[in-house]
Amino acid sequence: MSKDDTTLVKPASRSSGSSRWVLSGYDLASNYLVLRGTWVFDRELDVERLRGSFGELLSLYPHVAGRMVAGKAVDLGGQGAPFTVAADPELGVEQVRERSMDHAFIDRLARPLSLSRMKRGHVAPMTVTLTRLRDGHALGVRASHSFLDGDSFYTMISNWSRLARGLAVDPPTLDQSLIPSFSGRTKAEAIRDATELGWTKISVLGIAGLLPKVLLGSLNRRAEAIHFVPSVLRRLKEAASQEAGGAEVTTNEALTAHLTMMCGRLAKLEAGTTQEVVTIMNCRERLGGVPSTFVGNASFSVRNGDITVGETLGEIAVKIHERLRPALEPGSPELLRQFTLGTDLLRYRVLMAPTDAVGMHSRRTTTVYTNNFARLPIYDVDFGDDSSPVKPAFVIPHNLPDPVLIWPAPPERGGVEVYLTSAFAEAVMRLDRDDPWWSEMRRFEA
Repeated sequence: MSKDDTTLVKPASRSSGSSRWVLSGYDLASNYLVLRGTWVFDRELDVERLRGSFGELLSLYPHVAGRMVAGKAVDLGGQGAPFTVAADPELGVEQVRERSMDHAFIDRLARPLSLSRMKRGHVAPMTVTLTRLRDGHALGVRASHSFLDGDSFYTMISNWSRLARGLAVDPPTLDQSLIPSFSGRTKAEAIRDATELGWTKISVLGIAGLLPKVLLGSLNRRAEAIHFVPSVLRRLKEAASQEAGGAEVTTNEALTAHLTMMCGRLAKLEAGTTQEVVTIMNCRERLGGVPSTFVGNASFSVRNGDITVGETLGEIAVKIHERLRPALEPGSPELLRQFTLGTDLLRYRVLMAPTDAVGMHSRRTTTVYTNNFARLPIYDVDFGDDSSPVKPAFVIPHNLPDPVLIWPAPPERGGVEVYLTSAFAEAVMRLDRDDPWWSEMRRFEA
């Protein structure tokens, strides 16, 4: 790899609004995580056009070009974010695709982000690296999860591509006051309400027990993608509805039910064992006053309730549907109740969460934690022009330890890719290709 060329790009224009951006409780709870996005193109990108439009992007997202103050706010002084141009002429697009599950290998395509230096206000909360490959380009972006959740991160990159093509974008909303804040519960009331909802206490000892997994890299070890094409998803949904006596279920609910059953088998759970189903909810337009353009952390872990090993696909899908519906409604009182409960617990520094955040990484876990990115604008990226589009050949999923990650497949393939991580990944990697688990996982294929 040749020597990198790094430029500190500043916002093209300065906002006349607030000079500070204050992190919410949910932002601060994510301050140990870094989002990594990797778009791989089999065409060459216009480096200068990307660099110039990056300055325009930072005008819309000034908080990622600012510097942290006292660990809880960001000075929107327009200090800038690094844009690095690198070259790796011996590396080809297909080699990147073949090694896309090797996190250490993919990390070479993104400039590191030091969270400790960021928290001290020394560096920006985002880095951008554009690497020239033998037959294309790779765009590697890292950003602190405190500043962006998955929705705002991938929307930001989509907006960048529109700016590069001279197109208008919906201005992002950086008003942190829109996020529901402290409800006024006492600490005792918050603990009582969380206990009644079945939330889990997270012990410091349990967190420490994850350290060996972090050091050994097994916490975010990921198995190869399992592809569900659109026709398979339709058959899966139809089967779930039919088994449930014609009850209404969505494709996501049917897929979540199927993956819950298959993860229970990977964990070798006995019939009658209770499994906890948890879904990451995008709260935009579901929490009153939080628009679709909101930037920051507006995602929340919703516990769909418990299911029992041995129940049918239809029975599980209906349970998920019935327990998820109240939180999906616009302005949902149930979602607001749980979201503010989480805010209250964070305020009181009480380690309780809707899911067993530690136990879900154990070999015989009874928790199925699913994060669905299929509807995010991950592939809605084009750095070309009207006469010559330049869209990604593929996008490599983030490297956070979501046990079950649902990811959009490249548009030409359609459907979704399912990635199993951590203990589920280790279990599936031990299976032979002729293991009955595989035929059951793929039973809806033609």
